[in-house]
Amino acid sequence: MLYKDNKRHKFSNINVFGSGELYNQIKPLLIQQHICIQNVFDDTIKDKKYDININRHLNNKEILYCVGYKNMINRYKRYKEIKNMGFSPISFISNKSIFSSESYVKNGSIINQGVIIDNFVSIGECVFVNIGSIISHHSVIQDNVFIAPGANIAGYVTVDEGSFIGINATIIDHINIGKYSLIAGGAVVIDDVPPYTMVAGNPAKVIKMLI
Repeated sequence: MLYKDNKRHKFSNINVFGSGELYNQIKPLLIQQHICIQNVFDDTIKDKKYDININRHLNNKEILYCVGYKNMINRYKRYKEIKNMGFSPISFISNKSIFSSESYVKNGSIINQGVIIDNFVSIGECVFVNIGSIISHHSVIQDNVFIAPGANIAGYVTVDEGSFIGINATIIDHINIGKYSLIAGGAVVIDDVPPYTMVAGNPAKVIKMLI
């Protein structure tokens, strides 16, 4: 299901930015829903047809952003550059996920299969929520957050911009995850996490600063 401005839309053709692992996960789901992928752009492929800068004057500007988490700052910078070219980011929510009608997703985000989004959750721009993750009620996921498979985020949690939540991590209720922090896989977070830090373990402790 494709969304724009938190409303379901049926686009006959879309563009995609990013041809790597995330796109390969999402592509079969798009095909199942009879969504035509008009162009795939990727900065890492030296071919004119993949160059979004050359093709910036396309009539169809709807685009799905499928970029991974290797550099969260550059990931968001490129996303904003593509918006400034006039492309219009859309969101994808798998029909094999549960997304409450009382929740909100901004443009440019992807909700993968098996995800559960509870009531009154806010999802920002350029967010990726991977397979089997759970986000409970009244939580806020800000822009450019990447949530790995099986993560479990309890109620009233705020995850600030650019953070990475690792596979099977658990965050208890009323926690704030500072911007551009990294929660290691399997971590159990019971205290607020400062910005630009990596935490790991059960209970999670600061391992290192990321700046």
